[in-house]
Amino acid sequence: MGIAAVIGPERALSVTEVDHSPLAPGEVRIDVAYCGVCGSDLHLFFDPPDPLTGHVLGHEFAGVVSETAADVRGWTVGDR
Repeated sequence: MGIAAVIGPERALSVTEVDHSPLAPGEVRIDVAYCGVCGSDLHLFFDPPDPLTGHVLGHEFAGVVSETAADVRGWTVGDR
């Protein structure tokens, strides 16, 4: 489980727990320490005629690798 800022109906923003999806080949999972909401997130929130219900905001982040897919090379658990 993780925590995310999610767009709800009528542009309500909620902080909620979300399930982690399984890692695909080439992916790593990061325990996020800091996350920024930038202009593209604001456009997703304010610009569409209908809110993008279910969309998770934030994609500029820093953290620590907590899991790697079996084929990942060059990253290990604990890397920043």
